[in-house]
Amino acid sequence: MIISLATSIFLSFLVIFYNRLIFNILSKKSELFNFLEYVVYYKVLFYMLIPSILRLYSGMQFELEIGVEPIELFIIYLFEFISYMIWLSVIFLLIRSAKNYQPNGRYIQIIETFNIIILIMYVYYMFARVMTIFGYEFDNLFDSSLYLFYPLVSTLGAVLVPFSLIYYKFRNRNNKKFYLSLIATIFYLAYALISGVRGLIIHPIFFAIALLIIFNRVYVIKYLFIILLAYIIFSSSFMQIRHLNTDEKLEILTSSQEMKGGKYNLIDNIEWRYGESSRLSVAFLRRGLSGDFAGIAPLASSLYAPIPRFLFPEKPIPGSIGEGKYSMGMYLINDDMRGQWGTMSEFYSSAHAYWEFGLAGVIVITILSGIWIGLLSSLFSKVGILGVPLIMIFFKPWGYNEPKIWLYDIPLQISHYIIPGFSIFFAIVVYRGMRQYRRSQ
Repeated sequence: MIISLATSIFLSFLVIFYNRLIFNILSKKSELFNFLEYVVYYKVLFYMLIPSILRLYSGMQFELEIGVEPIELFIIYLFEFISYMIWLSVIFLLIRSAKNYQPNGRYIQIIETFNIIILIMYVYYMFARVMTIFGYEFDNLFDSSLYLFYPLVSTLGAVLVPFSLIYYKFRNRNNKKFYLSLIATIFYLAYALISGVRGLIIHPIFFAIALLIIFNRVYVIKYLFIILLAYIIFSSSFMQIRHLNTDEKLEILTSSQEMKGGKYNLIDNIEWRYGESSRLSVAFLRRGLSGDFAGIAPLASSLYAPIPRFLFPEKPIPGSIGEGKYSMGMYLINDDMRGQWGTMSEFYSSAHAYWEFGLAGVIVITILSGIWIGLLSSLFSKVGILGVPLIMIFFKPWGYNEPKIWLYDIPLQISHYIIPGFSIFFAIVVYRGMRQYRRSQ
């Protein structure tokens, strides 16, 4: 056990070193690439390195509970190590080969308008959700006429909340836009606290820390750490709130009543939470070793994503291999490891790739993921730092935060983000063109 865990720690450090080596060159081209470097650090540190160190301390307590062997966990780490080395190499080759990464002023103006439109829509969306939680009837247009924009607004809006707050405070000072960001933040925090999902608070804080480092406002980070510490203390007392209904959540939050039944201390909770993705990814390894590969099924089911369900009522759930969403890998691994049918979990993208096509999948799917993210990063670098929230939505915030996105999610990203996003972008371009034409008359 000690040897396998020590090797896993060593592999984690190798990825960190290679990440620094790659982006030491690329970060000189654009601030967006500084951010990509940070995302990889965040994933490797919290989802690979820290869990391995804590497993040494605890004797793999959570792995023993569900029968995970040290050699199985080591193989999962080996897959992830190989995947990161390939992914970073592809990113490097794609970005290094491009000649011009100078931000384009015209595109920057368009994307800033684009972001404000999304932020305004997000304020409306969150207002409707919060009002519904508090028992007020509210006709949410995202359930009807704005349904096609729901994935884009709900995802990008959540990223723009911390980004705009920092951007309009420290980089491009604008009081009106800052106050709009502040209003969005208030609604976001209200929803996040009531939901009880810790990732909705913790991940944006680390995202904000990355921005402050890029903006050279390191002195502000200490206040974020104070907020983070306060929230950790809060969540340790109310960690089970997400499993309660809305009325019970509100009663606990307003009465300062503590939740009972916390089984583990803070260190144990960190080990359990951040080690879960590697722990449950063993299920993909076992399925592959038994010959139960998913093959092309997850990707095939996602190809139908752009087709509206009213035109194709029997449209499969994207990423599924059978009938219904519970045949998706994120649900199957929980059923395999814990017998918890209907519970979803994070996983290593490399392990999911292995489940699809074996070792060839780990290599080929990682290359495709690297090409996809590399092309998007090159495109978004044209708008400088404003490209950060755009690239972040392709990493599935604030849940997975996975830069090495899995294969079946690419068709979803095209239909959920690129198509509706381009329609708004095109509308802005047309509107600006019409205004310029009228002024020239």
